[in-house]
Amino acid sequence: MAQTVADVMWEMLVKAGVKRCYGIVGDALNPVIDALRRNGKIDFVHVRHEEYGVFAAVADAYMTGNPVAVCGTAGPGAAHLFNGLMDARKEAAPVIAIAADVETRLMDTSAHQELNPHKFFDTACLYVGRIVNPEQTRSVVTCAILTALLDHGPTVISLPGDVASAAAPPRGRMIS
Repeated sequence: MAQTVADVMWEMLVKAGVKRCYGIVGDALNPVIDALRRNGKIDFVHVRHEEYGVFAAVADAYMTGNPVAVCGTAGPGAAHLFNGLMDARKEAAPVIAIAADVETRLMDTSAHQELNPHKFFDTACLYVGRIVNPEQTRSVVTCAILTALLDHGPTVISLPGDVASAAAPPRGRMIS
């Protein structure tokens, strides 16, 4: 099976030192969680609500100094990450949030559960990236990782399900 965009993202997060991901499973997030399972190098801690997950991720990152991931599904799920990301910013905790997004064909149509990540997370995060093309994967994920680690704070990678499950281009074809 060819690597997906989500597979590449998790591979990069492992190399950056991410050992745990807090979150839930659901809808737009399913390709991301499937890739996490295939990766097998990051412990997934299933929580009942995204807000529980983000606060657990903040505490984990703050206490260990290591980058920690958290996942939220599209729309309200991603919105529930906001308060914890504000806390991560205050605590200078390296939290990398993966916010599921609506399919690319639905973006900017006021679709059900659509949320503009740049507008929504701007106050809470040091970097917000939205992967809408598989060739952006390495550059967006790299920016999120480096910002979280070097600037000591939260970042967001917004990832539509259709892009997460798309085949990742060969390494040389990705923007880096």
